[in-house]
Amino acid sequence: MKRLALQCVASLSRINMAGDRRLIIMAKAPVAGRVKSRLGQDIGTAPAANFYRHTCRAVVSRLSQTRLWETTLCIAPDTSIHDRIWPPNIRRKPQGEGDLGERMHRAMMHNQDGPVVLIGTDIPEIRPSDIADAFRNLRNHDVVFGSTPDGGYWLVGSASQRYLRSAFRNVRWSTEYALTDTINSFRSQYNGLKVGLVRQLNDVDHGVDLLALQALVGRRILPRRLR
Repeated sequence: MKRLALQCVASLSRINMAGDRRLIIMAKAPVAGRVKSRLGQDIGTAPAANFYRHTCRAVVSRLSQTRLWETTLCIAPDTSIHDRIWPPNIRRKPQGEGDLGERMHRAMMHNQDGPVVLIGTDIPEIRPSDIADAFRNLRNHDVVFGSTPDGGYWLVGSASQRYLRSAFRNVRWSTEYALTDTINSFRSQYNGLKVGLVRQLNDVDHGVDLLALQALVGRRILPRRLR
């Protein structure tokens, strides 16, 4: 009986821990001409939308099969939130109006405080261990980022909502300054902010990026060497 009681307590602890951790996945309806516009210029709008559809589906499936965090899809446009392309068993909410920073800020704000991590869906290499690493970093850091080689970032996380109040302002999106601007946006309001980093990953913005990562597109389970 004592062992059973301890097992129950451990199970409840895991459930509570999962409830405190939130993963937000920003996603768009995979409509040709409305997603991956720069990639579309290189390979065509229909192939670019096809890449996004397969990568989005694989990333969401790969990261939502765990109880270590609660996953929410934040979808654009708002009218597509009930489309059948989205998994029925994952919480969904609309991104709403505004620029990318406003939509990211809105997505990360919740009624319940606690660590939150936000990612996009165009990084074929994302794996569950990357998300777990981000949450581990938030134990000792106020915010955490996963950078991309072009000066942007594929992941942002915050240990508490108080660090998000003035975040994502004056950011030059889709430029080599996006990560630096975002970190400065956080630091402008909080002196001594502790910033952590997880591994750098490649996003797919151009045809050459897709060529380098083609073998990983649409794979729900990555090869062992990448896991």
